[in-house]
Amino acid sequence: LQLNSFWQLHNTYIITQTRTGLCMIDQHLAHKRIIFEKAMNATEEALPSTQQLLFAQTLELSASDFTLLKELHPIVQRMGFSVQLMSGNTAMINGVPADIDIGNEQEVLVSMLHQYQELGQKINLEARDRLAIAFASRAAIPRGRKLNYEEMEALVDQLFACEQPYLDPLKKPTIVYLSLDEIQSRFR
Repeated sequence: LQLNSFWQLHNTYIITQTRTGLCMIDQHLAHKRIIFEKAMNATEEALPSTQQLLFAQTLELSASDFTLLKELHPIVQRMGFSVQLMSGNTAMINGVPADIDIGNEQEVLVSMLHQYQELGQKINLEARDRLAIAFASRAAIPRGRKLNYEEMEALVDQLFACEQPYLDPLKKPTIVYLSLDEIQSRFR
């Protein structure tokens, strides 16, 4: 794929010219694929990359969220979260995966648990896959975020370094390609 320039359409799609047409990339779905693969790979590594928090965060969870976190704790730890289970329904967050913006780690962890449960009702996947999808969905660049040129270039490079760059973890297309013939046919 010959990529030379990137444009952002409606702060949602990255557009680039190829030798034979036009390539449109959904920035949210593409980033979801990248983070999903990173999370899956992290669970297989001996030491996941964790960014330590300056101050540990205490998190009060509902009984059901705490039970779920307890059940998923080994996978959560392998993904790069440093979480201690305390007494009651309390957890202490000491570190988070590098893909999380510092400041909303509590929200990310809780919404990841909720997304994990929602996915369980829709699709039948292993816990690790479901958790990686839930994490990727929560941590991915949202649609509507303006990206600068370097961010677009990095996202595209990382996407094409993925094992499955053309689909997000839930099999939605990340890339749509329009050939010059298709484009020309619209002007006839």
